[in-house]
Amino acid sequence: MRDEVRTSAAGLAAASARSWRRFPTYVAAASGVLFAGALFEYGYLEGDTRALIRDAAAIVSCLRAGQAHCPGAGKFPPFQLLITVPALALGASPNLAMRLLAATSTLCFLGLLLVTWRLLVGRSRAVALSLLLVFGSGELIHYSTHSFAEMATAFFALGMAASWLTGKTAWIGATAFLAATTKETAAPLLVVLALLCTLVPGEGPSFWRRERGRFLALFAGLAAAAAAIAGLNEWRFGVPWNRTYLLEARMSPHGWTHARFAAALWLAPNGGWLFFWPLAVAVLACLPWAEKLRAGDRRPDRRLIVGAAAYLVLTTYLASAWWAPFGWWCWGQRLMLPWLPPLLLLAGFAYAPGLARLWRPLVATPTRSVLLALLLATLALPHVASLFRGEVLIHDTFMWDGGCPSPSVGAAEAHHRCIEGEAFRGPSPLLPAYRMLWHPFVRGRALLYTLLLFAGVFLLRTAFEDAEERGRSYPASGHPPSGT
Repeated sequence: MRDEVRTSAAGLAAASARSWRRFPTYVAAASGVLFAGALFEYGYLEGDTRALIRDAAAIVSCLRAGQAHCPGAGKFPPFQLLITVPALALGASPNLAMRLLAATSTLCFLGLLLVTWRLLVGRSRAVALSLLLVFGSGELIHYSTHSFAEMATAFFALGMAASWLTGKTAWIGATAFLAATTKETAAPLLVVLALLCTLVPGEGPSFWRRERGRFLALFAGLAAAAAAIAGLNEWRFGVPWNRTYLLEARMSPHGWTHARFAAALWLAPNGGWLFFWPLAVAVLACLPWAEKLRAGDRRPDRRLIVGAAAYLVLTTYLASAWWAPFGWWCWGQRLMLPWLPPLLLLAGFAYAPGLARLWRPLVATPTRSVLLALLLATLALPHVASLFRGEVLIHDTFMWDGGCPSPSVGAAEAHHRCIEGEAFRGPSPLLPAYRMLWHPFVRGRALLYTLLLFAGVFLLRTAFEDAEERGRSYPASGHPPSGT
């Protein structure tokens, strides 16, 4: 009788423990669904998008008239036009067409998280969760609802990297095509990203035998995108290149101004990565240690780290060479934004064992887990506030001293000096964003997002505990433990 009671009590205790361990999953699922609903509800329509809609309306008129030349078709790349032109042709209002672009950004943000999870969970559940927390701590949150194309570029570039790593050749071509149609400068960065995929440690020899089909798919997708862009430009400009962008390129900074802009993209308190996405910077900085831990007693393979550094230098150079290196009126910087998530995905895939060992001490105890969750909330909540009060925050950031003069060809130096001043000397938008957390539009959703982050951290702790339990049971069970 006593044995039966003990057995029953032990069973109840085990069931209670299992239910408690599942509780963060329920919280994460509920808060995640509710917050995703808020993202779709509060899409933000950018000023440039209104110009794009006017261009799309002109394209519809030209198509209906059967015009061989359409000079009013604007300057924007094909991807968003492929959404808005059919929508307007089918009778959608301009406001609905713009909202379709904002919803596309939200779908791409959620797709980015899903692809990251599905790729990494097989290698390490803990690293997959930790990278989702990194993605949810920076300015990706802000651009997840905006009608700019940056989130689509990030999703397709990350999808191309994931397809490369899993050998899905057809998807490499499709995602490369879509990514290249979002930005006319995307193609060279996609090629560099593909080269980085080939440097992932442990992929084995016979480089060309393994990679030949993937490169063929990549260049087929890029060639199709180049043909689409050239055809569109020929139709609207009479030449296969974008005359408007080439004219704007003449306003680019030179010499020390260019170098200062490059530094500002990382270090400026009002827009640099160090302040607007510090966890991403921390992960990138830790990659040499992650590779050392992954390699163990073997010689570290630093080719991917060197390649990643060159990739970051290239993206920084290209963004800082533009007349508006941060992306004009924006939250933080947006021109480099699409190119960090695929690099972080590669890092998580390549260095999963080392990154897991670096993350494990952060959630080793309940107290540390709470502190990590509080840190994540502190970093993420300004971006949550920017979702719902971004128009006020961005306006105050760029108009604190009367605003910058509009740039013009041959007279862009005053604009460049003003942009640099806004990056380093003006008031940081992050501080008023904390005050915005108490606004009626923000506070409930900020609390919801905080719950999501806390649940994510405790799921991370559970993932490490489960991996340790499987590791301890391996000698007795005879089965190898799964990834951390």
